[in-house]
Amino acid sequence: MTFIRLLVLFAIVISFMWFSAVNFTNININLYPFPWRINLPLYLVVIICIFFGFFTGIIFGMTNKGKKRKK
Repeated sequence: MTFIRLLVLFAIVISFMWFSAVNFTNININLYPFPWRINLPLYLVVIICIFFGFFTGIIFGMTNKGKKRKK
């Protein structure tokens, strides 16, 4: 089981590295109400959004399961 888990983790890391190498162009993010602009690589924006969605799903899943456990 540990070998399979490491193999999947290795595949995810390799895919993130490949995605980062391919999408290295910079994009400007305009924070509209504020006068700030952020210049970031495209891969960083996508990976941050993926992790934010993943952890948001974990938090909502944990809060939903907590309500069911109390009943």
